[in-house]
Amino acid sequence: MIWGFTVPKFHPDIASLFLQELILTFYVERQPALMVPILSNHTRLGSHSHIIVYLRNKIIYEYRWGHKGIRPFSMSLPFSCPKCGRLQYWKPYNSTERTIPVSVEIYCRGKNVTEAQNKAVEGVERPCPGQVTLRPTGIHRVSKSRGDATGEWYGKYIGRISGKGPLWWSYDGAGVLSATIKNS
Repeated sequence: MIWGFTVPKFHPDIASLFLQELILTFYVERQPALMVPILSNHTRLGSHSHIIVYLRNKIIYEYRWGHKGIRPFSMSLPFSCPKCGRLQYWKPYNSTERTIPVSVEIYCRGKNVTEAQNKAVEGVERPCPGQVTLRPTGIHRVSKSRGDATGEWYGKYIGRISGKGPLWWSYDGAGVLSATIKNS
């Protein structure tokens, strides 16, 4: 099993407790490394980086952390609203359903966007019309949330590598991971 992290400026101190628990479970105690219980204790790592796993059978899998107000369904929100410019002012996505939707609308919580809108109806605050549409595809929930503060983990099957030779990884930062085999 090979592990990788997707963030360009990785901070090893954030992953140290996760790796210690993984190594203790898998190598010292000789238990199968069940990822869900281990990941559920390390939401700080998930908020920093996705985790890529390359398994012996040449399958690539990605674990992604999500939170309803920060990263719904493990998808990043824009830093600011495109309409009013407020920083990180998104309404948390609330749903009682456990299924992952095809499309999710996230709205800005801002008020009083422009003077023209405020003068249109005297004394009534208008909500900001800013919204973002997210389309979480190919992911499934692997852990349940333990409350609003912790978030939950999602998994995504990336693919299977075929062929022989050294493996070269690339991650473009926009969420696309690719692995190629370079034959010399």
